[in-house]
Amino acid sequence: MKSARVFSILALVLGGTFFFSNLISGCVTPNRRTNTRSEGVAYLLTCLFQGLSLLLLNSPTVCTNNQLITQLQSEVEAAKNVEIDFNETCAISTGARCCIAAIVFWFLAALTSCQATSAGRKEEEGEKNLRDPLIDGDIL
Repeated sequence: MKSARVFSILALVLGGTFFFSNLISGCVTPNRRTNTRSEGVAYLLTCLFQGLSLLLLNSPTVCTNNQLITQLQSEVEAAKNVEIDFNETCAISTGARCCIAAIVFWFLAALTSCQATSAGRKEEEGEKNLRDPLIDGDIL
C-alpha cells in the first residue's frame, strides 16, 4: 500500500515537473525548439510509475483481509437498522479507470516528445547543411 502511494507521488512530481516546464518554455521561447531526449524518458518513467501505483489493487490487506471492513461489517450487523453490503472482492472502479487513462496519456506524451525531438534534430541537420558553401575551396 505504501509502494502504491510512493509511485503515485513520483508520477505526479516527475510528470508535473516536465509538463509545466514544457508549458513555460513554450511561452518564453515560442519559435525555438527546446525538446530534449530526457523529456521522452521522463514521460515514459511517469507512465511506469503511474502503472505501478495500481499495485494497491493487488494488495491482500486492502481487498480480502481488511480489518477496517470486518469491523464495519460487525457494527452494521449490530445496528440492525442499517443495510450496507460490502463486496467480497476488489473491482476496478472510477479511480483505477482514471489511472489507466493517465497511463495511456503519459505514454502518448512520451511518444510525441520523442518524435518531436527526432524531427527537431533532422531539421537542425538540414539547416546546418544549408550553411555549408556550395563549392568547396576558393574559386579565385
